[in-house]
Amino acid sequence: MNLSIFSKRIIFAASLLLISGALTPTPTISATPIDESDARIADALQSLQRFSLQRSLTDLQEAIGILTSAIDIRAISRGDLVAKRRQVVGAWGRIFKAIEDSTDPTFDLSNRNNIPDQCVTPPREANGRQLPSCADPADVTDPVARAKYIAAINANDLKSSAPATKHDCVIWTAVQCLHSRWS
Repeated sequence: MNLSIFSKRIIFAASLLLISGALTPTPTISATPIDESDARIADALQSLQRFSLQRSLTDLQEAIGILTSAIDIRAISRGDLVAKRRQVVGAWGRIFKAIEDSTDPTFDLSNRNNIPDQCVTPPREANGRQLPSCADPADVTDPVARAKYIAAINANDLKSSAPATKHDCVIWTAVQCLHSRWS
């Protein structure tokens, strides 16, 4: 075998690195990933159970997030594929049922009166001055405009504390979360 000086040096350097341990072979990764789908589906259903009890949006979002990544198709054998698919579809069915059961059929999200404002805009004062939204009521100098502004703030606070409004806005946010994951 006729090797060039450069090739001999490369082989010598690689041999030294291999002997010194600097070029230890990386451990081989298992050709078949571990199937963790049962545990992930169980975790998603536990989060869904917490949502059913506490009505917390974070629990619903967590269930959706876990279930979205519950299956690693490389880790499932052909014989288990149908059963795993049924498990996942059943879990998604439970999530959709929980969302459907949690909504108020009389709540109309498109009705602007059902949605609380983040900030109320004060009415224009008698002198023509208009303050921006979220202004401090003390900054409104006109007493009539200030009284109207405080009444509007109180009405908005009542609207935002209404259980149906809060809950259905939470459900709407969860549905938007689902939509964003699949869009």
